[in-house]
Amino acid sequence: MKHFHRLCWTAVACAVHTSLVFAQPVASIPDASGQVQKSIERSFEPLRQRPASVKPVAPVDVMGLESSESIDKLLAVQIQDEQLQSKVQNYWSARIGQAVAAEDVQIFHAWLFDEARRTGYLSYATTSIDKRAQGSVLVVKIVRPAIHSIRVISPSSELLTHYSGLVAKRLEQDFRPGQPLDTLGLDQRLDSASYDLPVELDATIRAVAAAEIDLVVTIHPAPSRSGQLLDSLVQVNNYGLRSYGRPQVLGSMTIGGHEPKATLNLVGQKSEGITYGRAEYEFASYGNAGRWRYWGAASNSHSILGGSAATQGESRELGLGWSRIYGGYRDFVFQQHVEGSARSTESRLASTQAITGALRDNQVRFRATADNSMLTSDASRAEFIYTVGEYTRVNSIDIDSLYGKLELNLRHHQSWSQDRSWYSVFRFRGQLSSGRLDSYNQLALGGTTGVRAYTTVDGIGDNGGVLNMELNHRLPDGSTVGAFYDAGVIKLLSPKAGSLEYGKHYWLQAMGLQLSGQHQNLFYNASLAKGIGGHKGWNSYNIESTPNNWRLYANATYRF
Repeated sequence: MKHFHRLCWTAVACAVHTSLVFAQPVASIPDASGQVQKSIERSFEPLRQRPASVKPVAPVDVMGLESSESIDKLLAVQIQDEQLQSKVQNYWSARIGQAVAAEDVQIFHAWLFDEARRTGYLSYATTSIDKRAQGSVLVVKIVRPAIHSIRVISPSSELLTHYSGLVAKRLEQDFRPGQPLDTLGLDQRLDSASYDLPVELDATIRAVAAAEIDLVVTIHPAPSRSGQLLDSLVQVNNYGLRSYGRPQVLGSMTIGGHEPKATLNLVGQKSEGITYGRAEYEFASYGNAGRWRYWGAASNSHSILGGSAATQGESRELGLGWSRIYGGYRDFVFQQHVEGSARSTESRLASTQAITGALRDNQVRFRATADNSMLTSDASRAEFIYTVGEYTRVNSIDIDSLYGKLELNLRHHQSWSQDRSWYSVFRFRGQLSSGRLDSYNQLALGGTTGVRAYTTVDGIGDNGGVLNMELNHRLPDGSTVGAFYDAGVIKLLSPKAGSLEYGKHYWLQAMGLQLSGQHQNLFYNASLAKGIGGHKGWNSYNIESTPNNWRLYANATYRF
């Protein structure tokens, strides 16, 4: 066996929608408190995402690298390959006019093998030396071997009987004899082919000729993890609002379920005024290329500011979801999700227990995602969501009973240096709605995932979008510093007559600096932002922010 590639992938379900509506102390301004709950949900998503990296593939000598010769004086490098031409020339540029040892040529072979894999196709180099009177020219030939045959094997006859045909059928969609081996596609297809199966897949690549390889896929049983603690963390932050207490403690743990790819995820958050918890169970539906998810959530809240308008509220949600992989391209995997949920909320005056707001929200969501974040450092993700819903038992909230909305979420990470120490991050969230929504379903421009000079009760509306752009530099000690620009536009539909609600579209913008790092299992992050360009939607009842204010967000996370 000349080359071995192993992939072990475990999916952990992303945070899902729960709900809460709290009445504002002053009824003349929009009820924005549903965004408090939504910000809790979003805060868990990055906590469960571990950094992705290019999967290691050993630079194996598939065609006799030991035959490399030394060069007395390197005059030039000749290579006939458009994809790698500039990179190879840059690699040798500093050695022109110098002697090159045979070991250096072998190192070049290993480097090119890895660099070619980053482009996505299995390739290697053969080199020859054209000796001339003044020195030598290094001639590089790129070989991209084609697939000779594909075989599925297993040490277990039972696994081979049950799953070999299904695995082979799924892999044959992208890998056929005579084609070059797309290593990015191989990573993705190994993940996808075993997404709903109690197995793990290894791919062994064997060179059988100068330009041919055999692809041998081995089926292994997925390890049983029932009852095992797979991941856990706790975070302290200052993401909360003055109305409910700025300091917050968040926690999450993932436990293995009844079958190898089942997980139970428990999350919770506590601040002075809010208690929130959610449980979610995900498991595979073998042979149907899909997974089921069930979840339930509950929260209770009360305003900590006191006074006759102080409120308390509670929320409950139950949901069911189905996810399946329907295709892929290179390292991207395409998924479909269908989710249904029922959410009920109620808020009361703390002093009299009089109901100030209540509703029941039934939703069906259709999501489509394209994502390669599990397989590459320079990752991209696109998510499209179509939601249809109905409000019932609406009390004291002026909204339409039937509604629909479209959402688009984009993210891209781009490295700008060979060592990946300089990189940028682009994020976008946008929403279009059919009419006036409750605050939970509206879009908020502020918060840690939006315009970071403001909070989750700033810039709330039904139609709009928010953009984040970052430029970061990873320092030698592992910490990262960066600068960012955030901007968003929002419009509230059907503003209430005679209220302080701003009915036109307006912008929120901010610029700032950020710092993040790690010490063993402790992770920290801080951002300092300054609002720019004003805040047309602000009024004097907003006690959380002022136009163009400064804001410091900070957190510390310990992963057990």
